[in-house]
Amino acid sequence: MSAIAPTTIEANSPRSQTRWYRKLTIHEILQLFSSVLLPLMLTVFTIIITIRQEQVAREQRLQDMNNSAQQRAEDRQMAQQQRDHDLKIAGDQRDQDDLIAQKQRELLEKQRQYELEIESTRYDKEHEKHLDTLLLTYINEIGTLLLNNNGSLTANSHVASFARAKTLATTRLLDPTRNIQIIEFLYESGQLTNGRNPLDLSKANFNSIRFQGRHGTWPMHLSSIWI
Repeated sequence: MSAIAPTTIEANSPRSQTRWYRKLTIHEILQLFSSVLLPLMLTVFTIIITIRQEQVAREQRLQDMNNSAQQRAEDRQMAQQQRDHDLKIAGDQRDQDDLIAQKQRELLEKQRQYELEIESTRYDKEHEKHLDTLLLTYINEIGTLLLNNNGSLTANSHVASFARAKTLATTRLLDPTRNIQIIEFLYESGQLTNGRNPLDLSKANFNSIRFQGRHGTWPMHLSSIWI
């Protein structure tokens, strides 16, 4: 019994206990760092990283928004420029079309005027030809009557009536120049001479005829004639 007691007392001595607690304290401190501080540092590091990532993401979103806004502004500007360009092209095209249409209208009007002038000229020529035909026909028919009636249109009442009707009808269709030729023809053939049973041309309309003073010197029977 006496041999075991000293060993037990030595093991429970204050110095032994101090060393054991010192070792335990260091171990616990290491465990504290490993089990508490390290996770805390990891947590803080994670929070810092998360905050930084959120900051980067926010900056990226802002940058994307700015880029999008700038792109939209550029797109609107380009679209407006394109619309202005299209409007200018359309306006220039309309002006060109209006100019071409105006030139076409002017050309058509000139063509129409030219055709009207040609038609008028053709009509005038045909009308003149028609009047010449009427005059020639009258002279031929009256000449034939004169030849067949001994140079007198009034010796026979039927011939006189025909000659009067023919003369009145023809002179209504002819112009003043040709009507003068009819009067001169009748006068020179002795059908309008005073005192020789002249052809009755009363009510004949010889308006606008100018004899240039000749009917004042000719012994011509022009009573009841409108001149």
